Amino acid sequence: VVIHIQEGPQTRVQTFAIEGNRTIPTDVIRSMVDTKEDQPFSETNIASDRDNVTNYYFNNGFPDVQFEATYRQVSSDPPRVALTYKITEGRQIFVDNTFLSGLHFTRPYVANREVQVHKGDPLSQAEMLDTQRRLYDLGIFNQVDAAIQNPDGEEDHKNVLFQVEEAKRYTFNYGFGLEIDSGSDPGQSNQPQGGTGVSPRVSFDVTRLNFLGRDHTLLFKSRYGRLQKLALFSYEAPRLFQRENWNLILTSFYDNTRDVRTFTADRLEGALQAEQKYSRITTLLYSFSYRRVKVDPRTLHISPSLIPLLSQPVRVGMPSFTLVRDKRDDPLDARKGNYTTFNFGVSAKAFGSETSFNKLLTTNATYHLFYKKRLVFARFTEIGFEEPFGRGSQGIVPLPERFFSGGANSHRGFALNQAGPRDLETGFPVGGDALFLNQLELRLPPFTLPYLGQDLSPVLFHDMGNIFAHASDFFPGLFRLHQKSVSQCRILGPLPACSFSYNSQAIGAGLRYKTPIGPIRVDVGYNLNPPSFPIPQQNRVDSLKHFNFFFSLGQTF
Repeated sequence: VVIHIQEGPQTRVQTFAIEGNRTIPTDVIRSMVDTKEDQPFSETNIASDRDNVTNYYFNNGFPDVQFEATYRQVSSDPPRVALTYKITEGRQIFVDNTFLSGLHFTRPYVANREVQVHKGDPLSQAEMLDTQRRLYDLGIFNQVDAAIQNPDGEEDHKNVLFQVEEAKRYTFNYGFGLEIDSGSDPGQSNQPQGGTGVSPRVSFDVTRLNFLGRDHTLLFKSRYGRLQKLALFSYEAPRLFQRENWNLILTSFYDNTRDVRTFTADRLEGALQAEQKYSRITTLLYSFSYRRVKVDPRTLHISPSLIPLLSQPVRVGMPSFTLVRDKRDDPLDARKGNYTTFNFGVSAKAFGSETSFNKLLTTNATYHLFYKKRLVFARFTEIGFEEPFGRGSQGIVPLPERFFSGGANSHRGFALNQAGPRDLETGFPVGGDALFLNQLELRLPPFTLPYLGQDLSPVLFHDMGNIFAHASDFFPGLFRLHQKSVSQCRILGPLPACSFSYNSQAIGAGLRYKTPIGPIRVDVGYNLNPPSFPIPQQNRVDSLKHFNFFFSLGQTF
C-alpha cells in the first residue's frame, strides 16, 4: 500500500481577534488559547480553544456561555485568514448559600470544611466537583450528590445542595488460611533447618470508621496460628496540624512470632507515627516506637548461659525517619517504574532503651518492560546495618532486634530466616548486624491454558546476599562467593573457627496466578553454595539444603 500526500500551500493566521467578552479580560482569554497570529491555521486548535474558554466561563458562573469561531480569507498567495472568536457570555450566576444534608453521626464541621463553594462566589462547576471528591476522600461516605437548586430559574443567586450518605461505621473481616514454607515447621524439633511446614492460621479484623464523628479510624487486627499470634490496635487521624498532607497514626500491639527457629519472640510495642505526603511520589515518615522484646526461654534453642546478652529481655525506644519514593505503575503487580525506601533509627538510653545501637535499612526496586512490552525485568536490592554504641551496649545487638533473612519474601536460597551466622553449639541461626540482598526476576508472558486463560505466568529468578555477623564483615563478605575455610566448619571441637560471611547465590523458577487481590505465588529456589556448620551438641556436621519451596501471595517485590 502506497499513500501519496500532496500538501498544498500552508494557511496561516494573519489576524486574530476576540469579541463579546465583557467580564473576562481579553489578555486572560488569550493566555488560555493555543491560537496565535502568524501560526498555522488549525481546526484542532480552535476546538481546543473552545473547550478551554467555555470551561473557564463555566467555572466563573456563566452556565449559558456560547463560543463561535469565524474566519475569512484575506490573501491567497500566500494563503492567510482573519480569525475571530465571538463570545456570548450570558448572565453570571453567584452562590447564594450552600446546604449539606445527610449527616447522622458525622460532626458538621468535618464535612463543611471540605466544601469549596462559598456564599457570594461565582458558581463554579469545578469547585462543586472538587467538593464531591474531597468528601469522598474522607472515607466515611458511600455517596455524595451535588445539585443546583432551581437551575432553570431566573435568579442570579442560587443555592448549592450537597447530599451525603454515610458509610457503615463497623466492618468485620475474618478468614482462614495456611502458611507453607521451607523451614517453617512450627514444631519443637531440634533440627536447625526444620522442614517444609504447613501452619493453619485464622484472622479476625474490626474497622471502626467515623470515630467520634470525625474522619478518624480505629482498627483491631488479630492473627492466630502456630507460627504467629498477633493482636494489634491502631488509631488513624488525618489532617495533623490542620494540614491535608499530614496524618497521625498511633499503634500498639502484642506479637508472639516463631519465624526464626532459634527462638520465639514476645513483642509488646507502642508506636507514634506522623506521615507527611510531601509530593505525589514522596512520603516522609517520622516515628517513635517503644517496645519490650523477650525471648521465650521455653523455645530458645541456644543455651542462655552461652550467650546471655543475646537472650535477655530488652526494652528499646527508637525514634526513626523513613523516606519513601514510589513511582510504580501498580503497587500490587508493578511492570514499570521504581520504588525506594530509606530508614534510619537510633536506640539509646535517652529514649528509654536498655541497649544502644543505630539501625540503617535501605531498599530499591526497579521494573522494566521490554520485548514488545511482554516481558518484565525486575530488580530488588536491600542493604542494612546495625551498629552498637555506648558503654551499656557491650557491643551486642539483642537477638530479636538483629537482621534475619531467607524465605518467600527474602533470599529464596534459604528456608525461612535461615541465612547468616549460626550458633556453633546447636547450629541454629542467630542473625547478624549487616544485611545484603539482591534479587533479579524475569517475569515471562502468561501461558494460554484451558479454564485458566492467560492468568498463569512463569518467572525465572536469581537471588544473592546474606546476613553478616558484624558491619565490619559486610564488604569483605560481599565479594566472597563461597564459604571461607569450609574445612574449619566441619570440626566438632569446642571452638570451631567457622565463618558465614560470604555472598550466597541461588537460582530458581516459579509460577504466578493472577487474581483480583494480586498474584498467587509458588517458587522453588536452588542454593548454589549453601553453608556447612558443626553441631557439637548432636555430634555431627550439617549443611543447609539446596532446594527450598515457597508458597505465598503477591509478587516477591
